[in-house]
Amino acid sequence: MSGNVLQDQKTSERAHVKCVKCKAREATREDQMCDNCRFIVTIDGILESRKIKS
Repeated sequence: MSGNVLQDQKTSERAHVKCVKCKAREATREDQMCDNCRFIVTIDGILESRKIKS
């Protein structure tokens, strides 16, 4: 039972963390970024790797 309480506390603490990149939306994972910013960073990484290869 105490494990459930601790899990609920961690979830509620994470729900109030803002994205470190845009500071507008709530962070959704441990990297403290929102889904939108995480997607943009992923796309930028793909484009940079393709630029280096060509």
